Amino acid sequence: MTIRCEFCEVFDPILDAPAPLQPVAVPLGGVNLHMDMLGTFDPNGTYPNPPFPSSVTPAPRSSGPDGRDEGGLNINFPP
Repeated sequence: MTIRCEFCEVFDPILDAPAPLQPVAVPLGGVNLHMDMLGTFDPNGTYPNPPFPSSVTPAPRSSGPDGRDEGGLNINFPP
């Protein structure tokens, strides 16, 4: 897995906002990525509480997604 992100921050909505408007946003503390892959799927399993229930085909299925959290990455930013 490769994750690439490039950005330039020129405005900090917390520190640069006028005092009456603070806080206008909460600081971004991290990013969580979770994957329910199309090619890796269980044809017969039914998993409770899938994150996107409308995208899960009911069992038996011939392709994914199947509702499992098959991979994930948690990135926590320093305070």
